Amino acid sequence: TANYNYQKAYDYHGEDLLKKYDWGRYDDLRDNQLSAFGNYDLPFGKKHQFANNVPTWVSYLIGGYELSTALQWASGLPFTASYAECGADIPAGPCRPNQGSGSFPLNLTSYNPTTHSRTYFVPPGFGGIFTRPALDTFGTSPQNAFSGPGLFNDDLSLIKNIPIRETLAVQFRMDA
Repeated sequence: TANYNYQKAYDYHGEDLLKKYDWGRYDDLRDNQLSAFGNYDLPFGKKHQFANNVPTWVSYLIGGYELSTALQWASGLPFTASYAECGADIPAGPCRPNQGSGSFPLNLTSYNPTTHSRTYFVPPGFGGIFTRPALDTFGTSPQNAFSGPGLFNDDLSLIKNIPIRETLAVQFRMDA
């Protein structure tokens, strides 16, 4: 079973007074999302495709296995560029820089065992992609103009069913 969603949503982020500046992508919605689930009975043992003529005790050992998976893949959540010294420039309102020229590289780095982290982007500072807005003005960088790192998760299970009687079975399960 699989499900794919391509979705877009926009809102004013709760600010009625600053609609012109706060219009942008919805905070909690990923543009692309794929969910897939599956179960597969391994075809070994009596009454199955492979090794169906083995003794019963061998069928108990090699039969009754299932594999299952639950996969999630999604694009990143939107985020808004901001800067720390905003309070000195504008006392209230959106704290965003002006959009300059150039690109904003967004790449997830390898795992750093020393810091136990991965870096998605290095703040570029002012000059280039972002410039500091004039005093008492809102920056022109749009609300939620960038996307954070995507999501990939896969849960796997190996299950062994051992029949005791016709209406009773024991199940061992290993999840990863």
